[in-house]
Amino acid sequence: MTSAVDRLQAHSTTTTPARGPIAFFLPTLDGGGAERALVTTAGAIQAAGDDVVMIVGNATGALRNDVPSGVTLRDLRRRRVRSALPALVAELRRTRPQCIISTLDHANVLAVVAARIARSGTQPIVRVANTLSQAALNSTRAEAARMRAIRFVYPYASAVIVPADHVASDLVTFAGLPRESIRVIPNPVIDAGFMARRSTALDDPWFASGAPPVILGVGRLVQQKRFDLLIDAFRLVRDRCAARLLIMGEGPERPALEQRVAALGLANEIQLAGFEPNPLRYMSRAEVVASTSSYEGLPAVLVQALACDAKVVATDCPGGTADLLGNGAFGRLVRPGDPAVFADALVEELQSPRGTNDPTSWKPYTVENSVGMYRKLIHTVAVSRAGRHAMNQ
Repeated sequence: MTSAVDRLQAHSTTTTPARGPIAFFLPTLDGGGAERALVTTAGAIQAAGDDVVMIVGNATGALRNDVPSGVTLRDLRRRRVRSALPALVAELRRTRPQCIISTLDHANVLAVVAARIARSGTQPIVRVANTLSQAALNSTRAEAARMRAIRFVYPYASAVIVPADHVASDLVTFAGLPRESIRVIPNPVIDAGFMARRSTALDDPWFASGAPPVILGVGRLVQQKRFDLLIDAFRLVRDRCAARLLIMGEGPERPALEQRVAALGLANEIQLAGFEPNPLRYMSRAEVVASTSSYEGLPAVLVQALACDAKVVATDCPGGTADLLGNGAFGRLVRPGDPAVFADALVEELQSPRGTNDPTSWKPYTVENSVGMYRKLIHTVAVSRAGRHAMNQ
């Protein structure tokens, strides 16, 4: 009887080295940090002179208009990413990219399997953005099945990318990958137009002269981000000083958060503003940027906040937040899960003067630095594959 491992290995034989474009794969073009990182990377690699194809399971979402015109967009038109496997295999056989770079775990699993089945010479490179051990703690049955697939499939990837050392260590423990197979590449957050976007004019009465100071939260409205805790902390802040809370992002937690705001009677002081294509102009004017996550990979929002010279209050959660904030040197760290302690930190920051953040806190996360490392890895994978092919002739 043929095992699943045998079947997957049987598909791994390729015929000729791939010389095609560099492909990127996403389930959708939603406005999450992982999607934005891959769109940014794809555009920068294309701008550097490479032929780039962006393959998307369903090319809808807030970032669709952010895909650069020079990047070829392929829409597989599948509502659910798990149904996209045949279409992705066909696209790899037609386009024959030299590698396919994916992010988000369900997309990563699909990309690795599709590359093996297609037998087109395409090398799968997966990007892991979060601490999987934490994500697995409260997973649903479907998510638990995906976590099992990760342990089986990721060893077949040609390379694994993570944004920080702690994510690499977590992946070694969680998925059993050898540390030498994992490459740390910082997220591409600060691009050439960053400073111009942070200075864009803002016509919003909440930021008018003399208005109460604004606490800003940015991210997908999902349980991981714990915006419910931020709302509870803000209620305690309002008992002590004037302030407003602005939360930017969309996600499945919106109805519950709206109900929480209404129940607290804070609808005039808390705004759920939805997705904002340029949050930088708000960060550069907000009094504090807050992050209440229960775990993180490497939070790009905090990189943006530091580069906008915002004051930062964040939970010292499992993941990269503490490293990013220099263990408290670049922003205030608070123990997770405690609204009262978080409120104390917010009040202290609201009452302190705003200055200029140390540039060393955000300069490692420039697009130039990140994309240079991506291109070096792509070249290494291509050369390694070509060498293996030559040895097999």
